[in-house]
Amino acid sequence: MKRILLSAMVLMGIGSSAIASSVLNSETSISVVQTIQEDYKEVSLESLNIQVQAAIKAFNNAYEVKNLEYKEDAKLTRVTLTDKESKAEKVVILDDEGQEVK
Repeated sequence: MKRILLSAMVLMGIGSSAIASSVLNSETSISVVQTIQEDYKEVSLESLNIQVQAAIKAFNNAYEVKNLEYKEDAKLTRVTLTDKESKAEKVVILDDEGQEVK
């Protein structure tokens, strides 16, 4: 009788360790979502410096200026343009010198 009880206890021990092992080995997936907040503020053409104004005016032959935004800390201007013929939208980033940032 002792052997039967001992055998049953050993089997229960092996079974519980197998369950614990499977729980410990299961993979846990954690999703991290990071929101990037852009600090661009809408501006008028006249509020930008002369070099940036000239660069934006150079786009006027082929594009219409849809939106102008300025990022103060990086000193970047984001210009949203619409192609006059195809109506395709294009976004250009300009530095304070009026040069396109790639």
